[in-house]
Amino acid sequence: MQRHTGDPGAAGTSNPATEATRQQATFGSAAGSGAISNTAAVTWTAVSTTETITHVSFWSAASGGTFLGSDDLASSAALNAGDNFTIPTGDLDLTFT
Repeated sequence: MQRHTGDPGAAGTSNPATEATRQQATFGSAAGSGAISNTAAVTWTAVSTTETITHVSFWSAASGGTFLGSDDLASSAALNAGDNFTIPTGDLDLTFT
């Protein structure tokens, strides 16, 4: 996953957060509805820049790789340099149709 300060766009490359390091997200098995949730927290520790995160993007690799999709956060997250940004276990829900 990568953090963004606005819509990542069709290729996932627009509006990346200043610290564009990707973090691995771990998901459980899909339910009958095709929904999955993260089974571990996803954390960026001591972010480098004060900015507001509004979206995340999903990739097949830690760098490079294939853009898999993106989503907006339920509410934006205003961060100060040095803050941690965490998506708690079970708070990242994806549905596949």
